[in-house]
Amino acid sequence: MNNIKTNLVAVEFNDNGTCKKVLLVKNLTEQEYAKLLNESSVSKEHGKKKSEKLQQDLNTLFAKSNHLGLYLAKSIYDNLVDRGEIEDDQDFETLWTNHILHNQPLDLEKAPENFNQIWRKVNQYE
Repeated sequence: MNNIKTNLVAVEFNDNGTCKKVLLVKNLTEQEYAKLLNESSVSKEHGKKKSEKLQQDLNTLFAKSNHLGLYLAKSIYDNLVDRGEIEDDQDFETLWTNHILHNQPLDLEKAPENFNQIWRKVNQYE
């Protein structure tokens, strides 16, 4: 039996030499070529916008995660205070209350070292 080559294709290979992608090769008129170039550029632009949107969503998710981690650290801190394992810091409690009720920024430089230690532990991404 004779193997007849009937398809003209372009092949993209992986680093290890296996086939990654196969593309059909066609002869085109100038109009068809221009149309396909335009479609390709629109597709690339769409992919770029999609990638930018994904990056924005990831940044938003990270910010929300960071914010929730702050509340988790405060909860752990309060639990340790309630159990008598660490001393309560009234200045920090005032800062926290102002942050929660009055939307004032929380200055972690003024937070007690125990809270900052918990905060660092909560934010370990391992």
